[in-house]
Amino acid sequence: MAEISFKEFERIMSQDIIDRQACIEIWFSVDGSSIYKECWLGKELDHQIESEKICYWVGVVEGGSQGYVFYSFEDLVDTKFLDGKSIREAWDSITLHSVGEWIKPFVAWPTKFDGLLWEHIW
Repeated sequence: MAEISFKEFERIMSQDIIDRQACIEIWFSVDGSSIYKECWLGKELDHQIESEKICYWVGVVEGGSQGYVFYSFEDLVDTKFLDGKSIREAWDSITLHSVGEWIKPFVAWPTKFDGLLWEHIW
């Protein structure tokens, strides 16, 4: 069960990461799934190209065999890669374990999500 609303998730993922040279990283699982126990998603600059193009990424199984890169938030949340459901459709079954931001030079921003308390960092 998601502890924050989809709208709050959308707000977090809409933050400007270019000026702060940061990335957003979220650890989540899908309730009741034996497959999607340790999933990660994030937003960062695409390091494969030299421009300031932002990408959204998700890895949904251990080892990264189901990893995807998207160039819009809508594609991230509306593509059906969770047993035929999208993140948007599965939101009420998603549990967030951590929400964080990394600032260059890769120093963790002090954020936490403990299932009950969300510390706003933006």
